[in-house]
Amino acid sequence: MKTDFLVETSWAALRRAANATRRPSSVAVAYFADGADGLLRLAPGSRLVVNASVSAVKAGQTHPASLLRLVRHRQVRVYSVENLHAKVYVLGDRAFVGSANASQSSAHRLLEAMVSTSDPTNVRRARQFVEGLCREELSPESLVRLQKLYRPPRMEVTPARRGRNARRVRPRTSPLRLSQLILGDWPEDEKDLHDGGFRTARSRREHGQDWEVQSFRFSGRCRIAPRDVVMQVIDNGAGNRFIEPPGKVLNVVRRKTRPGRVAYVYVEIRKIRRRPRLETLARALGRGARKQLLRSGLVRDEMLAENLQHYWRRRVESLR
Repeated sequence: MKTDFLVETSWAALRRAANATRRPSSVAVAYFADGADGLLRLAPGSRLVVNASVSAVKAGQTHPASLLRLVRHRQVRVYSVENLHAKVYVLGDRAFVGSANASQSSAHRLLEAMVSTSDPTNVRRARQFVEGLCREELSPESLVRLQKLYRPPRMEVTPARRGRNARRVRPRTSPLRLSQLILGDWPEDEKDLHDGGFRTARSRREHGQDWEVQSFRFSGRCRIAPRDVVMQVIDNGAGNRFIEPPGKVLNVVRRKTRPGRVAYVYVEIRKIRRRPRLETLARALGRGARKQLLRSGLVRDEMLAENLQHYWRRRVESLR
């Protein structure tokens, strides 16, 4: 008996188990998207339960033509349950339960997690769960009718690269930006502009007293937008740079002045007792980090963005 928690290998394990068994499988998966019949080879006589309601088909979540190919070419029996949300795959002597729908997005783009078990009792229970849903069977004729209602989803997903060039699927969060700033005085004639934006930002706060609203001035074209996440790299004028915690942008106000464009950006950040120096943070992140931390704009290196978020999470937890 073996139980595994799968993240990056979820679909590889599903395919391997499906290809290894010639016995009929029992699968209940909410959405079965276009091309899903090629993702998962089900043996003849398998039972597949999906949400093939009119609303799911019109939304492009379930693809009747893919189901029809399973029925006609592999003798798979297909059933529909309108309120199905479960994702249960019983393949051979293993059961997989988790978040993965049968779709190209799930297999190549989305961050999925599953638990796999070969415990006979749980495998039997999973199979019984699926078979208990096999009530409304879809005939080839009904699938043909449903296909006429199908509309492709708005976002087309292309399969990810495989082999050596395949990329690890990482959690997607709000865009992270670095802002290089120098301490100094702001123009007195912009005080009303700043204060008005600050009041608006305070009204949009999302956290309590352990957080504060900060603002900074940006000269030139500002690409920062509300909901972005910004880390301020501050030069104190004495040769030292300090890093503020990442903060979510609450508000951005812009104005055209005689010297050019100016923007005030307001971020909500967690209060901390001491800001780390840039050199300290760069050493913690490893080789090449210092050069990247001295850049302004969107952090396009996914690994760096992830490591920065983890650094601040650990630092904040250590201060509690």
